[in-house]
Amino acid sequence: MLNNNKIIASAIFIAMSLLSSGCNESNTNDNNASNGNSSTAGNNASNGNGSTVENSSSNGNSSTAGNNASNGNGSSNIQVDENGTTTVNGTSIISNIPEENLSEAETKSLLFVREEEKLARDVYLGLNILWGDQVKNFLNISKAEQTHTDSVKALLDRYNLTDPVTESEDQNLGVFQDLELQSLYDSLMAKGKISLVDALQVGATVEDYDIFDIEEHMKNVDNADILAVYDGLVKGSENHLRAFSKKLAEQNSSYTTSYISAERYELILSSSNSGGDHNDTNTTDTVATNTTTDSTSTNGNSSNGNGTATGSGTGNGSGSGNGNGNGTGLGSGNGNN
Repeated sequence: MLNNNKIIASAIFIAMSLLSSGCNESNTNDNNASNGNSSTAGNNASNGNGSTVENSSSNGNSSTAGNNASNGNGSSNIQVDENGTTTVNGTSIISNIPEENLSEAETKSLLFVREEEKLARDVYLGLNILWGDQVKNFLNISKAEQTHTDSVKALLDRYNLTDPVTESEDQNLGVFQDLELQSLYDSLMAKGKISLVDALQVGATVEDYDIFDIEEHMKNVDNADILAVYDGLVKGSENHLRAFSKKLAEQNSSYTTSYISAERYELILSSSNSGGDHNDTNTTDTVATNTTTDSTSTNGNSSNGNGTATGSGTGNGSGSGNGNGNGTGLGSGNGNN
């Protein structure tokens, strides 16, 4: 009986020894994280069996988008409504364009085009009195033509040129200093009084003439501010010519050009309303995403490393995680019987 008790006590002693000293565990965790456009995480664990696991991940996300959109139908410089009525803001157009020396040809051109645009306004105001109860084109486009002649006036003011349109002339329809323009106005109004179709034909003729004449002037101009305003005027005339042609079609009529070529006219008709301005651009920049993944793994007395980097846009992300884990287990027991 005594010997049995000794055996039991020895077994208990051995078991207690194993529990207290037979297992020595070590755990190490290393966590490193940063947030912003990149993040890193390193996790390390070790156990008494002698294995190490290392996980490292890095995510870098950065996106850059540049959007500079300009729509000619809604820019501050040139605006086009659904009917093609086109307003031009010459003051805005030239605001960021430096002044240059003005040639004699450019001086003469500005003085003429100032009255030329007034002619369009005056013709449409006169025709609106006659036919405004049937169509709105004349009233709407006359308002746009006011912005056209004002745009040329902005150039006259910039270069300190005497305005050929006096205050009295500005307030009175059909008064011009240039005799050629005076004669043209008189003939156009005479035709426009005949019928609504004739009046619409006159409207198309005015725009036909303006396109042709302003483009001729542009051949003798090299100042960037003048060219920018003239370009806006041509766009407006193209849109107005298209509008009058559409209205003529509704009246079962059509227009035959007197100044620009038939090919150019057909091109205008087949195009959509043009707008935009000298200083606007339409750009969208997008940067692509690059992703790389590296992974290695070992087992036993080993380490596992996983690395992921993701970049979207112009951002770069990198991350690393390092960890070492060592575990040892020692156990001993003695029993005496």
